[in-house]
Amino acid sequence: MRESVKILRAKLATKQCVAPEKSGYYTWWFAKEDKDTLIGIFNKYVPNFAQGVCDNDILQTQIDGRTYYALYFGIANKNLKERLKWHLGISPSHSLSAIKSDFLSTLRKSIAALLLSQEPMKLDEEVVAVNTILDRCYWEYNKSNDPKSKEKSELDSKKYIYPLNIAGNQGFKRIKGYSTYKVLTPLRRNHKKYHIEKNQE
Repeated sequence: MRESVKILRAKLATKQCVAPEKSGYYTWWFAKEDKDTLIGIFNKYVPNFAQGVCDNDILQTQIDGRTYYALYFGIANKNLKERLKWHLGISPSHSLSAIKSDFLSTLRKSIAALLLSQEPMKLDEEVVAVNTILDRCYWEYNKSNDPKSKEKSELDSKKYIYPLNIAGNQGFKRIKGYSTYKVLTPLRRNHKKYHIEKNQE
């Protein structure tokens, strides 16, 4: 099942979302303009010896005549709907407390960290910026009793990579020769430090 994230957000607000409260796996499909922005920033931080991420590295699909890019793959061990709300910054919210306690969605954290590395933002501005990108995405999900097996096969792929995944992303390391951890983790640390320090001013 694949649906516009903007529509899913509206359905969640009115309790009409049909995302199952079951275990499963999901893909975030990003619009080309947002892929260009995020991967453009990502590539600024790849190791000097390495090649950045290019379009041919990423799984693509056509939706309503437009190309979308799979930048993130995830699983829900218990509840797909709750996982969606987590990534959308609904529960828990995209707040200072969530950042400090590391409860912020790993996808939101990586997007926010990439954006913040280019331009200082207040927290409320950051929330809007991340939501704007995610609301242009499509979220594709499937129920599964064994989502971890699907996660392993996707992140071990020899054909394509997921640039915004960190944990278990062996396919990226095999194809590109370096890990997303090396690129994203320092930016995520800086993101957390920035907001904690700004709150203390």
